[in-house]
Amino acid sequence: MEQIWSNIQDPSWWFTGLFFLVIGLSLPKIYSNWLPIVWNEFKKFIPSQSRKLSRWNKKRVLISVKSHRQQDMQITWLIVRYWFFVGSAMLYLAFVIIEFGLSQNVSINSVFNDSTFWLIVPFYVSTLLITIHKKTLFQIINANHHWKIIIRLAKK
Repeated sequence: MEQIWSNIQDPSWWFTGLFFLVIGLSLPKIYSNWLPIVWNEFKKFIPSQSRKLSRWNKKRVLISVKSHRQQDMQITWLIVRYWFFVGSAMLYLAFVIIEFGLSQNVSINSVFNDSTFWLIVPFYVSTLLITIHKKTLFQIINANHHWKIIIRLAKK
């Protein structure tokens, strides 16, 4: 009870209380002015960036298809490079599994706090890159197949 009386008699306690009351009442008014505008602009920004990324990726794939569709050796090299990526990702996954197996402080509750958990992240990134490379490679192989059909028909 004495603490309450000393707080009521202290001017700094009143200043702190009134200061945060004013801040608490004015923040919603400040945010209500510009937050909807920012949110609407953000909603417009995401689809446009997504479209730009999609168009860039389609252009990248088409340029790669155009430059590789007639060279069988380059297609073979792309296939070898794809399997090299897959093999290295599998070796890395084996390394991570061995690391987890040999680690002394891994348990169900401490895996997410442990530094060895972050060894998995590069595997996910490499899997994403392998998937992108595989998609491009299959389009190149398909374009090469169609190009060879056109050449065979032209020779007849």
